[in-house]
Amino acid sequence: MSIVFFEKTSYLSAVQERDNLNTESKLFKHTKANLQFTYVDVNAKQFAKKYSDSGWFGRKVIALPEALCSGILKTIYHLAKAIMIGSFQSIL
Repeated sequence: MSIVFFEKTSYLSAVQERDNLNTESKLFKHTKANLQFTYVDVNAKQFAKKYSDSGWFGRKVIALPEALCSGILKTIYHLAKAIMIGSFQSIL
Protein backbone atom coordinates (compact mmCIF):
# COMPACT_ATOMS: atom_id res chain seq x y z
CA MET A 1 0.00 0.00 0.00
CA SER A 2 1.39 3.38 -0.96
CA ILE A 3 1.50 6.28 1.45
CA VAL A 4 -1.07 8.99 0.78
CA PHE A 5 -0.84 12.39 2.38
CA PHE A 6 -4.00 14.47 2.52
CA GLU A 7 -3.70 18.24 2.65
CA LYS A 8 -4.67 19.46 6.11
CA THR A 9 -7.73 21.61 5.52
CA SER A 10 -10.74 22.49 7.62
CA TYR A 11 -12.85 20.24 5.39
CA LEU A 12 -10.57 17.27 6.09
CA SER A 13 -10.75 17.98 9.83
CA ALA A 14 -14.55 18.07 9.72
CA VAL A 15 -14.72 14.78 7.81
CA GLN A 16 -12.29 13.10 10.18
CA GLU A 17 -14.25 14.22 13.24
CA ARG A 18 -17.66 13.32 11.87
CA ASP A 19 -16.85 9.87 10.47
CA ASN A 20 -14.22 8.83 13.05
CA LEU A 21 -11.47 8.71 10.43
CA ASN A 22 -8.81 10.15 12.70
CA THR A 23 -5.79 8.58 10.96
CA GLU A 24 -4.69 8.80 7.36
CA SER A 25 -4.75 5.03 6.99
CA LYS A 26 -8.41 4.87 8.10
CA LEU A 27 -9.26 7.71 5.75
CA PHE A 28 -7.43 6.03 2.85
CA LYS A 29 -9.17 2.68 3.48
CA HIS A 30 -12.57 4.39 3.72
CA THR A 31 -11.94 6.34 0.52
CA LYS A 32 -10.76 3.27 -1.36
CA ALA A 33 -13.70 1.17 -0.16
CA ASN A 34 -16.26 3.83 -1.09
CA LEU A 35 -14.68 4.95 -4.32
CA GLN A 36 -17.31 5.90 -6.84
CA PHE A 37 -17.16 6.90 -10.45
CA THR A 38 -20.42 8.58 -11.24
CA TYR A 39 -21.55 11.45 -13.39
CA VAL A 40 -25.20 12.22 -12.81
CA ASP A 41 -26.66 8.73 -13.37
CA VAL A 42 -23.84 7.04 -15.31
CA ASN A 43 -21.51 4.55 -13.67
CA ALA A 44 -18.16 3.26 -14.89
CA LYS A 45 -19.59 0.18 -16.60
CA GLN A 46 -22.16 2.18 -18.59
CA PHE A 47 -19.49 4.71 -19.54
CA ALA A 48 -17.13 2.00 -20.80
CA LYS A 49 -19.93 0.38 -22.82
CA LYS A 50 -20.98 3.61 -24.53
CA TYR A 51 -17.49 5.00 -25.12
CA SER A 52 -15.68 1.92 -26.30
CA ASP A 53 -13.04 1.99 -29.00
CA SER A 54 -15.57 0.86 -31.60
CA GLY A 55 -17.38 4.21 -31.62
CA TRP A 56 -14.26 6.38 -31.57
CA PHE A 57 -14.22 7.28 -35.25
CA GLY A 58 -17.88 8.32 -35.33
CA ARG A 59 -17.47 10.61 -32.35
CA LYS A 60 -14.45 12.30 -33.91
CA VAL A 61 -16.21 12.77 -37.26
CA ILE A 62 -18.95 14.68 -35.46
CA ALA A 63 -16.81 16.51 -32.90
CA LEU A 64 -14.07 17.96 -35.10
CA PRO A 65 -16.30 19.95 -37.50
CA GLU A 66 -18.38 21.17 -34.58
CA ALA A 67 -15.24 22.35 -32.78
CA LEU A 68 -13.98 24.20 -35.85
CA CYS A 69 -17.33 25.88 -36.45
CA SER A 70 -17.69 26.79 -32.79
CA GLY A 71 -14.17 28.23 -32.72
CA ILE A 72 -14.82 30.41 -35.76
CA LEU A 73 -18.21 31.59 -34.52
CA LYS A 74 -16.89 32.42 -31.05
CA THR A 75 -13.97 34.35 -32.52
CA ILE A 76 -16.32 36.44 -34.68
CA TYR A 77 -18.67 36.96 -31.75
CA HIS A 78 -15.92 38.18 -29.42
CA LEU A 79 -14.45 40.44 -32.08
CA ALA A 80 -17.87 41.99 -32.79
CA LYS A 81 -18.52 42.39 -29.07
CA ALA A 82 -15.18 44.16 -28.56
CA ILE A 83 -15.90 46.52 -31.46
CA MET A 84 -19.41 47.29 -30.19
CA ILE A 85 -18.27 47.91 -26.60
CA GLY A 86 -15.34 50.00 -27.79
CA SER A 87 -17.50 52.16 -30.06
CA PHE A 88 -20.12 52.74 -27.37
CA GLN A 89 -17.47 53.69 -24.82
CA SER A 90 -15.87 56.15 -27.22
CA ILE A 91 -19.24 57.87 -27.78
CA LEU A 92 -19.78 58.34 -24.07
